[in-house]
Amino acid sequence: MAAATASAIGLEPLLGSQDSVARAEQSGGLNGAARANESAEVRIKAALRERAVNIPNHPTNHDITRYPDQANTYTKCLPHDAFGRVDLNAFATMLTALNSGDPDDFEKITMGGARTLNGPQGGFAFDLEGTDAYQFGSPLVPPAPTLASDLNAAELLEHYWGSLLRDVPFTQYASNAVANAAAAETSAISVYQGPRNSGGQVTPDLLFRGIFPGETLGPYMSQFFVTPTSFGQQPISQQQITYVPNVDYMTDFGSWLSVQNGVSTGQQNVSDSQPRFLHDGRGLAAWTHTDVLYQAYFVAFLVLNTMKAPLNPGNP
Repeated sequence: MAAATASAIGLEPLLGSQDSVARAEQSGGLNGAARANESAEVRIKAALRERAVNIPNHPTNHDITRYPDQANTYTKCLPHDAFGRVDLNAFATMLTALNSGDPDDFEKITMGGARTLNGPQGGFAFDLEGTDAYQFGSPLVPPAPTLASDLNAAELLEHYWGSLLRDVPFTQYASNAVANAAAAETSAISVYQGPRNSGGQVTPDLLFRGIFPGETLGPYMSQFFVTPTSFGQQPISQQQITYVPNVDYMTDFGSWLSVQNGVSTGQQNVSDSQPRFLHDGRGLAAWTHTDVLYQAYFVAFLVLNTMKAPLNPGNP
């Protein structure tokens, strides 16, 4: 029985060739080995085009060589001394694994407790979709600021203010004394890289926002986070399980050091029994604590689909 004619998806914008069109016709179409060969050709041409993308520099902040005790370098879950300084022999085992990429070397990293590193080999994986991750870098992904820099101090200060404001609803920032104090202090920091208004000031409404286009517009919470949607026939209310407010963690050096060593303190996040729409910093922290890697983008697509948003006219 003859196969019905199928539509074709053209990849010419990527490959620039008529050979890139997958065909299935009523008679005389590609089949068997011929189709497999063309499939291989399409993939090879796509890979060569991706390989041609410029490989950027990947600069570091040089703190790893600047500080013999590895201050300002990631050492969590490795053993540390009573002052919180990493065991240098253990650090060397992690560095060996990162330099070699050998899975056996990752098994030999000296850990400080029962907790393990979260997917340390993920950066070595190859993705068969799009450009290789190593071909993205500076200036899109600059190195972290150095330990002794003013920028590092400014970022740390922003984290402190965020901690103090984590239980304040975003809608109350304008009238909240702590939010106003945070805005006033960050306004006075010349190296602060967050958004400012036309007068060069950080207002409570601009605290903790990003610098990409559109990030200072509208309310803090995107409509993609609060608009009800569905996954097929399964409704999604967009209410989330968050944590109860006014519970603090790692407020003493001992508990911080235990966590740094990869040892559990026995203190767990206390979930709020009432599902809520995300509205404050603690709620966002609860979300990022357990979100699936692609969850935000997928739910955003579901919301757009629910809204019957028009497709990009360039989508084949």
